Amino acid sequence: LTLTMMLISIYGSCHKTVKPLTVLSNHEFLEISEKHASVILQTSPEWASSLGVSEEIGGKNYQSHSSSFSDKENKALVELNKKLLRELNAIDKTKLTGTARTTYDIMLNIYQISAKQNQLKIGLPSLLGFDSPYVVNQLFGLHINVPSHFINQTPLTNKADIENYISRLSQVESQFDEVLEMLKKDKHNNALAPRYIL
Repeated sequence: LTLTMMLISIYGSCHKTVKPLTVLSNHEFLEISEKHASVILQTSPEWASSLGVSEEIGGKNYQSHSSSFSDKENKALVELNKKLLRELNAIDKTKLTGTARTTYDIMLNIYQISAKQNQLKIGLPSLLGFDSPYVVNQLFGLHINVPSHFINQTPLTNKADIENYISRLSQVESQFDEVLEMLKKDKHNNALAPRYIL
């Protein structure tokens, strides 16, 4: 009797109840996808600026903020990817049609690719599945993004724009410091881009 009770107890603790998938209308799902887009854009104020989104989407005063590459922020991005993927996996995609179903499939693919890249624990964390596994290389990285952003993507039409520009400019040094820390960590793990492409 004691052995039986023990086995039942072990089985019960190991057995996980499968939650039913959430059924959403196409409209409800597309609203969720917009929320996901907003959450992702709020992790990259510069990208939000290049798209010209509203503060409702990019976050309050996002035009004056810059992306962080700190270890803490990078870990938060990895956790965010897991959270977004869990939310998507909880939805019954078989009930979605047309644009909603296509959007679901694209989001799922991107989040899954990001999750696999994030398992490498090198380079930049990924939210959208197409980031380079290296912190910097000949095509991508802060050394490319900063000049491009300030020259091509920052609006300078009024006093608020100029104040935002100065605010972002004052954050560049700390961004490079954070990227240098990432490079040191990746060098320790032998995960730097080949020297000839740098």
